[in-house]
Amino acid sequence: MESTKMLRPGVLMIFLSCLISLMVAYGGYAFYKIQKKKTEIEKYTELKAIADLKANQIVQWYNERISELLYFSRNDEFAGLIASFHNGNKDKSFNFFDKNFSLFASNHEYENIFILTPDSKIIYNLNPGKTTDYSRFSDYMDEVIFDNQLVYADLNYCNIHQKVHFDFLAQVQYNNKQAGVMVFRVDPEIYLYPLIQSWPTPAKTSETLLVRPDGDSILFLNELRFLKNTALRLRFPRTNISLPALQAIEGKTGFFEGKDYRDVEVIADLQKISGTSWFMIAKIDKSEVFAELKNKAVFITIISIITILLVVTITAWSYHYRQKKIYIQLFKSQSDLQQSQAEFRTMLYSIGDGVLTTDRTGKVQFLNPVAERLTGWKEHEAKNKALQDVFNIINEESRIKVRGEGLKEIGKNFTGGLSNHILINRKGEKTPITTNGAPIKNIKGEIIGVVLVFRDQTKERAGQLALKDSEQRFRSVFESSSIGKSMTSMDGSLITNKAFSSMLGYTHDEFLAKNWKEITHPEDIKQSMDIAQSLIGGRNKSIDFEKRYIHKNGNVVWTRVNTALQRDDSGNPLFFITSVIDITDRKRTEEQLFQERDRMIKLAATAPGVLCSFRMYPDGRQQMPYTSPLVFNVLGFTPEELSQDSSHLLQRIHQEDAEHVAESIFESARTLLAWRCEYRYNHPIKGEIWVEGHTVPTRETDGSTIWHGFITDITERKLIEEKIRKLNTYLENNIKQRTAQLYASNKELEAFAYSVSHDLRTPLRGIHGFTRILSEDYADKLDDEGKRICSVIMDSTIRMGELIDHLLEYSRLNRLELSKTFINMNAMVKTIYREITDKTSREKISFKIEELSPVYGDKNMIRQVWENLLSNAVKYSSKKDSPEIIISCQTEDNRYVYSVKDNGAGFDMKYVDKLFGVFQRLHHDKEFKGIGVGLAIVQRIIHRHDGEIWAEGEKNKGAVFYFSLPKIKP
Repeated sequence: MESTKMLRPGVLMIFLSCLISLMVAYGGYAFYKIQKKKTEIEKYTELKAIADLKANQIVQWYNERISELLYFSRNDEFAGLIASFHNGNKDKSFNFFDKNFSLFASNHEYENIFILTPDSKIIYNLNPGKTTDYSRFSDYMDEVIFDNQLVYADLNYCNIHQKVHFDFLAQVQYNNKQAGVMVFRVDPEIYLYPLIQSWPTPAKTSETLLVRPDGDSILFLNELRFLKNTALRLRFPRTNISLPALQAIEGKTGFFEGKDYRDVEVIADLQKISGTSWFMIAKIDKSEVFAELKNKAVFITIISIITILLVVTITAWSYHYRQKKIYIQLFKSQSDLQQSQAEFRTMLYSIGDGVLTTDRTGKVQFLNPVAERLTGWKEHEAKNKALQDVFNIINEESRIKVRGEGLKEIGKNFTGGLSNHILINRKGEKTPITTNGAPIKNIKGEIIGVVLVFRDQTKERAGQLALKDSEQRFRSVFESSSIGKSMTSMDGSLITNKAFSSMLGYTHDEFLAKNWKEITHPEDIKQSMDIAQSLIGGRNKSIDFEKRYIHKNGNVVWTRVNTALQRDDSGNPLFFITSVIDITDRKRTEEQLFQERDRMIKLAATAPGVLCSFRMYPDGRQQMPYTSPLVFNVLGFTPEELSQDSSHLLQRIHQEDAEHVAESIFESARTLLAWRCEYRYNHPIKGEIWVEGHTVPTRETDGSTIWHGFITDITERKLIEEKIRKLNTYLENNIKQRTAQLYASNKELEAFAYSVSHDLRTPLRGIHGFTRILSEDYADKLDDEGKRICSVIMDSTIRMGELIDHLLEYSRLNRLELSKTFINMNAMVKTIYREITDKTSREKISFKIEELSPVYGDKNMIRQVWENLLSNAVKYSSKKDSPEIIISCQTEDNRYVYSVKDNGAGFDMKYVDKLFGVFQRLHHDKEFKGIGVGLAIVQRIIHRHDGEIWAEGEKNKGAVFYFSLPKIKP
């Protein structure tokens, strides 16, 4: 029965240990679930922000293309030319289309532009050399022509080109009749697909998809990250309800969990692309979302295991303590049985802890050797001494001495585990101890004394301190793996967590070999040292500041840092504990926003017109929430008068223009296309003025429409335009008269030149022919001098013929009509260089060509320029051992400057004015063959293109020829 009672407390302790362990395990699991939910919400918030940004960019890009197409398709001049095409005026139409579409398509990244008749016949192709399946357009004509849609646009796969096209179609009307259909073709690989495929944050599995319904299937519109050749090819049946794409098509928006086309679990954001039949899915694999959470789970598991082990250790220690108490009780029972003094002493002295006993009056009776060492008293000296004289202890926290009655209470009421006492021995030395006590009873249960068992805790406390320090390091560094953490020792070495290592691109082992100065931006080292000294000096407990680190790849990483200094019990510095958050993106965004805000403030203050925002609510209310400071100069109202109600603006519009302005505003609100309008306005001070409005609308969530743009006073421009119109009328009449005179004069000059060249060539051919007969048929009758003279005559006639040809070519340059187009200068120069040189020359010449800007000009004439300049460079550097030719281009304000540099014979700069004259040569014909007309032809061609030409040189050190051409289309 007695043994059963003794076992019950042990069973209870085991039960409590198991219960506490289960609670710790459950707490760890609950914390993991909370972190998992938090991670999921954070990742979806990031996913949605990216999806919203991409959707807005796609809609904006789409609307810009629609706006550009409508601008051309609604242009009356274009419509009239398309209609005149049917009446046989093809050349004029083609020239007009080429002139307007070539530069536009290049600047706005259009792949091609077509114009079709209402019955799907092609009448214009911007790139006629590029094969196109025109029959595919008939699939869309019904929607554009017969369904009377203004615009049709969508992606389609072309089997001819083996790629995806994005065609925008719009009907063209002339005199309220269908004149044709205009098609703008865009290559989605240039902007749309890169926009969809890009992702602003590092992620291994993130992806954006565009899909649309296609019968009973879901059609994927773009290339996928994990599958190739999928654009407009990959389909899925509309039966898989776990597929995010199906849920988007069925009308679901926002957050969704399912499996993607790889059958991989993902989280996704679903959106409808406004104005299109497309749906966008932004997704990321669940495995990546929760990858970091696995590290947290490991950390939670480790902490839980440590806690459970600690509980088990405490339980085992308590059980051991209980056993010790039982031992003391047994010891008392044995004393009641009056065992011999020798046996008692043997047992007492064999205990490893200090043991002290007293009688019922509190007089010391026995001390074992351990107690003698700790108290400094020998047993015979302490015997019959008062307990408080021998066992002199004070409370560790209050430093108050424990008196005799307190010591007796320790023995009478077994408390156990009293570890907050300090024992002061006979010499005054202090030792931390843990004390257990119990009363000594006789057989009758009467207290006849007290036994105290105490232990030196010096080593134990040192071990506990080391354990506490180690545990504190572990918790501080790895408590939160989503924020960068580091421990920096006083010598500058580092211990970091995974988040900090990833932030700077280093592995854990690489960081161990680093000093904090090596990863700190040089300009921030002094600041960091000052902060460290502030913490060491005790002026601050922790400091929060911004700091730059150097990434492994050399990039600067901006961070928000909080650092604190850890000390030991004596106040000595141990290490710095630092939390680091990456704010690089925020700093970049702040800088961009600051620059943009500063730029907008300057623009608003200096703009000649009014920068404004105009809002129209569904109920018809109007207001201008923002207008720039110059609004009164243009509209005659202050910003405050317009901020709440701007309807009184319409009352000041000229009566003849008011209806047109109102209709254009409502049309812009309906189509969300840019609003641009010129109209007359009654200013309260200036009177009647002309103003121009140019704004772009967006739809707000409350259904209202808001336009952002500017309104400008164009009265002066209108007056100037009227003067110019009258002046142009006068000049056109004057030019017609002068042109007729010049035409007649040029005809006479051309006839004269032809006659002269014909009259000169006939005797030259006779001289050359007779001389050749003389040298061939009468060679045996001619001496060497006669043969030489014949050779000189034939060479001279050939040279005379060449002079006549070049002179005629030079005179014809002003009469030739320029046929301008865009010219790829790089390709042209490379082709000409290969034509004018052979393989041997190319191996000898060091020929370098830098990037040359394309130019708008007559292709044949510009080719003549390059042929002359490159031929001269090759010819005049041919006698060098290592000839060099360098072709380059510089961009200036409104022109491109091209140069041809060689290291050849060069020329004296005092004769530079003769270079571009007809038949002016700076080198003897025996040294370098030539006529002396080439550079004159080059100069005339450049001048006809509104450019300039000049040269620099030094004799025997080479020359550089420069020529400029206008940057923009004339």
